[in-house]
Amino acid sequence: MSARNLLLAAAALAGIVACASEPPPRPAPRPAPVAARPKPARPAAPVDRSADVARELGVDPARLVWSPSRSAFAIALPQKLVVYGVSGNKRAEIDAARAAEISELRFLGEDRLAYLAPAPAPAPAPAHHKRHAARARPAAARATTTYVVQPLTGDTTAIACAGRSFVFSPAGDHLAFIAGDPGAEHVAVDGTQVYPRAGATRILGDPAWSRDGASLALIEGGGRPQLVVLVEFDNPNGDNSWPLPPQAADPSLRVFWAGAGNIVVGRELTRPVFATSFKRE
Repeated sequence: MSARNLLLAAAALAGIVACASEPPPRPAPRPAPVAARPKPARPAAPVDRSADVARELGVDPARLVWSPSRSAFAIALPQKLVVYGVSGNKRAEIDAARAAEISELRFLGEDRLAYLAPAPAPAPAPAHHKRHAARARPAAARATTTYVVQPLTGDTTAIACAGRSFVFSPAGDHLAFIAGDPGAEHVAVDGTQVYPRAGATRILGDPAWSRDGASLALIEGGGRPQLVVLVEFDNPNGDNSWPLPPQAADPSLRVFWAGAGNIVVGRELTRPVFATSFKRE
């Protein structure tokens, strides 16, 4: 090997030795971990003092009626309704619509009550009316029931719902019924007329709630009976109707919901006279 080649080989070897002696590069430092934010503490559940309230009022705790969320309870006392929070704080005290014992007290949603009002005592008839009534043939009286819807907030004016075929929605937050005289009736919800939207008609059977409580179905009588569906009972837009066969005029027929948007008319769900469906947009 020539002297020149020896020098080049020595220089290359020196470079390799120098590179091998350099320390390896240090890895980049990892960022310090960020401390997790502490979760806010959940507020403690209020202490249930319903038993204490019942003892103070001298009533059986089983008579207390609870709201759907169990955040409040109500009790019917002589001639008044009292509502308490679960911790025993009084929220409302309202005179009953009629000064007599009420029954079937329940919450209608979270901020209203509903109860069956006692029938008013009949007024005494004058003596001459009694003599005529003794000779006259007794007339058939129309059976009417009255439920009272009692708001607990805002305007607390009680709403008297007089009629027949009372049906609570599945969630228990609305009350549908048929009001008016036979042949001149309407369907109302919580005391507000919903069908027909104006005027009166003949209603056969009972109104029927959909499972979600948004829709109401009914049979409208008259010369041409029809199935009517209020897709949204509180919205007149979107009401649907279907003509029914002649046999649907039978007053023993009922309306059944066979699922979302599926309706059957018949004596039983499995014995339909008519069936249809609709799709809510």
